[in-house]
Amino acid sequence: AAVWLALWGEVTAANVIGGLAVGIAVAALTRKVRAERVRLRPVATLLFVGVFTVLLIRSTIAVAAAALGPSRLVKPGVRRVPLRPGSTSALVAAANAVSLTPGTLTLAVDPEAPSLLVHLIRPDDPAVAAITTIHDLAAAALPAPAAPEEVASGSHR
Repeated sequence: AAVWLALWGEVTAANVIGGLAVGIAVAALTRKVRAERVRLRPVATLLFVGVFTVLLIRSTIAVAAAALGPSRLVKPGVRRVPLRPGSTSALVAAANAVSLTPGTLTLAVDPEAPSLLVHLIRPDDPAVAAITTIHDLAAAALPAPAAPEEVASGSHR
């Protein structure tokens, strides 16, 4: 209800009732959606952030050079980038990192056969190798949750 009131910008009885109704409806509709329990490895996360920052800077420079250089450097295309199996969180982190990187955009995510459908400014772009690296680092930082039998036996650590 608070978000609803902030969006409307004023506190009225109608806005409070509307906000409560929307909040209850959203809670009821999403109640069965369970999020994956996320474990975070701090050192691997720092490595992910560091490598991503370097790749981000390199990509920014490459896109600027392509934009300012001859038009033959820009040949947009779409590639499917296969990834190693890992957690859903790692796949989402990689997809978001790709979309944040200049010159690339995640178009689709396939969690069944882990892969990303990515738009690139050049299909032969070295960013394809960087995408797999980013996903591998994200998978190290955000490991898949332990199976219930591993938790029970204590072997998940």
